[in-house]
Parts: sequence; structure tokens; C-alpha cells
Amino acid sequence: MSNTVSTAMSPAMPSLKHSAAFSYASEAARLPLDPTFPSIRLLKLHGTTSATADDSILEPVSADIFVTPISTAPKFKALSYTWGTDDRTHHITLSSADFYVTPSLDSALRHLRPDSSGQSIILWIDQICINQDDEKEKTPQVNLMHQIYTGAEQVIVWLGVAADESDELLGFLSRIGDEAANLGLDFHRLDIMRWRKVMGSQNAGDPEEQGLQQFFDRLPSDLEPLVPALFAWCQRPWFSRVWVVQESALNPDTMFRCGHKSIDAEALVLAMALLSPRLSELASHMQLVADKLGPRILRDIFNPSSSRKLCLWPPQFEIRRRYQHTVTQQRVRGLNTFVLLRVLYVLNGTYATKMEDRIFGLLALAGDAERLGISANYIGTDVVALFSHVAASIMRDSGALDLLRFSQSPKDLADLPSWVPDWRPCLRRPYSDSWAPVGHSLFSASALKPARALQSSGLTLQLEGVHVDIVEEVRSSRTGHDNSKYENPLSLLADIRRLAAISKAKNRPIYSDPGRREESHWRVPIGDMEYFDGNFEFMRRASDTAKMWYCELIDHLRPKMPEDIFKTIFPGSSMSDETNKKPATDPAKPSPPEESSRYLLCMAKMQEMKPFLTQEGYVGMGPSTLRPGDVVMVLIGAAVPFALRPVAGETNQFSLVGEVYCDGVMDGEIMFQNIPMPISLV
Repeated sequence: MSNTVSTAMSPAMPSLKHSAAFSYASEAARLPLDPTFPSIRLLKLHGTTSATADDSILEPVSADIFVTPISTAPKFKALSYTWGTDDRTHHITLSSADFYVTPSLDSALRHLRPDSSGQSIILWIDQICINQDDEKEKTPQVNLMHQIYTGAEQVIVWLGVAADESDELLGFLSRIGDEAANLGLDFHRLDIMRWRKVMGSQNAGDPEEQGLQQFFDRLPSDLEPLVPALFAWCQRPWFSRVWVVQESALNPDTMFRCGHKSIDAEALVLAMALLSPRLSELASHMQLVADKLGPRILRDIFNPSSSRKLCLWPPQFEIRRRYQHTVTQQRVRGLNTFVLLRVLYVLNGTYATKMEDRIFGLLALAGDAERLGISANYIGTDVVALFSHVAASIMRDSGALDLLRFSQSPKDLADLPSWVPDWRPCLRRPYSDSWAPVGHSLFSASALKPARALQSSGLTLQLEGVHVDIVEEVRSSRTGHDNSKYENPLSLLADIRRLAAISKAKNRPIYSDPGRREESHWRVPIGDMEYFDGNFEFMRRASDTAKMWYCELIDHLRPKMPEDIFKTIFPGSSMSDETNKKPATDPAKPSPPEESSRYLLCMAKMQEMKPFLTQEGYVGMGPSTLRPGDVVMVLIGAAVPFALRPVAGETNQFSLVGEVYCDGVMDGEIMFQNIPMPISLV
């Protein structure tokens, strides 16, 4: 069900044209109208008569179509692919009539058909088996996707024709996946923490770990010659489409096909999971890749913020792993809708042609869709109402307001309420969403209380919140441009130091512990979170370790600017002042050079946020759209505070600006000072 522009259009192939055009109203193709006994169409794709593979590719495609109740359907295989262009320019013979398909499907049919005229293969293919011009038919057929893809004998993922050494790459990935399975590595569990421990070990303990270590150690050198092929392969359109996610996740027996080569899904996913953490090790010896792809593309491959970055773990693989593990181990029907939305759209470029398909394209995987009242309906779909209903239903069902963190501006869906996420590709990861599972957070601004009085009326959300304060001042956000690599972090740190000094001068009793105010200048820039145990994925609340990293950063940046400029940025401070604030360390164990960059890594998650000061003296970080006059409020059921913008002329009615870090209210402190009040978000 996926449309995108293909990177490799196949030319029109020879065909046998007939006088009659295919009609879905014909007796062979007409679907019964009785919804109590749902039926589907299936395609019987005939084999070729040609003696060689080259000749068989050129031979006209011939197939027959038939209708069957889905409950008694014969064994069939379901196809997952991208449409490519919407233009159906390639002709096939379908039940002795003329039928036109897109170039990408034409290519798939020519590669998948049997190589003998006496053989055939039965397939379900959306482009042919659903009348794409009939919205009334499309709605019930789309709602059968779960039954179709789980009921298929096998799902075939078609990635396109062989190109860019794809044959060699698939052979390598098959070998890695099979060898990993033989070593006892589990596709479903993917014990990443254990793998990282073994990878970083110099002397693995037991023989099993020694075998794993030897296997891990040779991966970079084995992969290096094939990185250009891997980069080209991962750029294929299939990896960026919404519909293929559920198509490739639902069936245990799934095969990826590229040209005439294929690989089992479990072997592929396991191989890619193993290669992903080793990719950065290749950056220092990649002359071969630079020669083939050019230095600019090489930089993009290893740049996490680049749209051309090499992603070895796309959302399709993560969702397949989660779904198959959930179904086989926990015996439940599917995944949580909110989990699916986060995995698909946060930091991932997953696209759908129609706005509503951002939701509809994952419903076959959603075990809670029926409970949430969500189903595909293409007849007169009100997209704004659909997205609003999904958002309100998820929050009511969970009793938590985590979803509000993903409502980010600017949105690409007009007239969407401020509190409703548009689930566009590449949403920013919220600062408070640092690899925490759904329902867990490092913060508890509303003291872990569930959302109360949560109701939606049309496009308005009614809920309760506790007023914290009004934003008085907002400073410039950190831009992070390469030409200001040192200036920007120091400028941001200096802005926060100045705001902390103003807060101290206000001397309002906003902290239960007066000494805690003195820590705001190093806690605020990192949202009071630090990476731990050398792992740059998982975070914990900041400790004196983060304070040491802060001082190391100042130490590192200090020589890069004149003393008078440093004193201007940090008035009343000198380098010795900052150094003396470091926690005691063992002088025999000097800090490694990378210590100075660890605080910057912690700051990175706050990069899109601006420092602010409230009227009472709270210091924090807020969205780039934050402005004076906005209200900081803790919403009941939310783990973090939010900035709200009052609606002119209305009482207790606001638009959502976004999540904030507000030092001094992140652990429920304000809940014991102010009384919750009813508010409305529009």
C-alpha cells in the first residue's frame, strides 16, 4: 500500500495487448457484498516459457484473478513493496484482459514468477487485488490487512532489482545472520547490553563469550568493502514507507528479495542489529568508501543528523522484532499504538502519501486499536478529527499525557489543534524521552498522579493543571553551527549563568533547599540528566559526575578565548574558580580528553530549546517558540511541565507551546504548593 518515487524505474517490457480492458465488475473479480463473510481477491501468476533467465525477464506477464472467502483461502504469499510512481505504465495480461501496473510492480512480477510454464504462484498484491479507484471497497479491504498478512503462507518483501553489489551484500548478511544464530544470539531478545559488554571486553571469560568476541571483532573488517553497497541498499525506497512496516512484521515467515537473491527476515534483522553498533568503527579507515562515494557522502553516512545517514536499524526491523516477540512470547494480538507511533516517526523518515495513512498504515499491528476506537475509513475522512481522536483516545486509555511531548511546531497538517501531534516524519525526540520506555520517566512533575477530568470535545481537550509561573525572559537558543562550535555552547552556558544570577537576586522561596539553587547553572543546560557507564544511549538524573563534566568543558574551552571575554561571559569568575568546583578526583587518574565532550553530549538533547526565566525566578529550558508571557504549568498526568500560551479573551484556555525543563518543579514539588485547576487546550 506504499507510494513513493522509485530510484530505479524499469523500462516498459514486451506485452500482449487484448481488446478488452480488465474490469473488477467481471464475474471472476467481483467481491461479495456480505460483510459477515469477508472475501479477498488472489492472483495466480503464471510461469514463463523461456529457456534462460534473461529471456524470461522479457517475456510478457500473464496472470488470472479469482475471489475467495478469506477464511477458506488456498495457500498464498503476500507481497510487500513500494509502488514507486503512481503512473501505471506497464501492461500485464490479467484474466485474458489488459491491466496496467506501476513499473516497480511489473519488475517484481517478472522476478517472482516461476521459471516453468507449467507452474504458478498464488499472490496477494494490493495494487491488483484491491480496486484502488473504489474507496468503498478499499476501507473494508484495508481493515483485513492483519488477516491477510498473518494468514499468508509467506510474506515476500520486494526491494527491487539487483544493483550496487546487492548480491554480494545479501550473501554477506546471510552468512553473518546464520553464524550469529549458531552462536546462540537470539533474534527476538537482541540482548544489546550483553553484546556491548562482550564487544568492549579485552579478555572475554568463558569459551562462549570468547567465540562471540572473535565474531564481533572481525565484523568491521569484513563489512568495510561492502559499506558502499550497504549504504546504497539502505537508501532503497522500501525502507522509508509506512505501509511496509506492518506488511513485513506480521508474518513469522518473511523473506527479503532483491533481484534473484533472497534472505530470511530473522537472519537479516539479526545481522543488521550486530553491524549497527560497529559502524562508527569504520569511520577512521574508509578510504575505499570515500573513493567510491565521495568524501561528502562519506561524512553524511556517519553524521547522525544527516538525512543521508546510514541507518542499519530502520523502524521496520525494530517493529518486526517487537511484534514477533510480543506475539510469540506474550501471546497478545499486537503492539501499543503509541509505541508504534513513536518508533515510526520520532527521528525516523517514515512517509505516507496520504495523511490518514500515518495512522491507518499501522493499525494491523495495533493490539489496542479496537479499544481506542480506531479503524481505517477512506470515505469522507476528516483528517484533523482523526488525529485528534487518536491523541485523545491514547491519553484517556493510558491516564498519562506523555503524548503531548510529541506535538511539535511547525506542523504540516493545517488546522490541527495545538495539543495533537501530526506524526510527521523525523519528529524530534523530546528531551525527556531519552530512551525511556513508555510509561516510565526520570521525572515526576505531577507526582505520578494519573490524568483526571480528561475529556475531549471536538478539537478541545479538557484537563487539569497546576500553575507554576509566567515566563519573564527568554534567551537565544543554541544553533550548533560548525563555525561557532565553541562560541555557542559558551554563550548558552553564559545565558543560563546570567539567568541563575537574576534568580538568586530575586531570592524567592522556590527551592525547598536553598543550596539547590546554586546548582541550577550546570543542571539546566543538560535538563538535569547525564549518560552513565560510558553508554551514550541511556540516561539517569544528573550527579556530581555531570558537574565535573561541566567544569571539564569550561576547562577545555577557556584557552580558546581571551580572558576578558571569558570574564564577560562568566562575570566574577575565573578559570581557577571553575576548577576548584570540581568534585575530588584521584590525581593518579587524570581525566581522559573525551571528558570535556561528555557535557556537550548531554547538552545535545536540549539543542532545540531556549533558556528562560520566570517572574518568580525559575530557570529552565523551553521550546524554540517560547516567548515572554507564556505560562509554565504542570498538567496532571504529565511527567514534565509544559509551556502554555493563553488564548486572548478566554479564561483558562490555552494553546500548547511544548514541554519544558523547569528547575525546581521536576519532582512534584509544585503539587504540594498550588491547587489544580481545570483548563482547556485548543
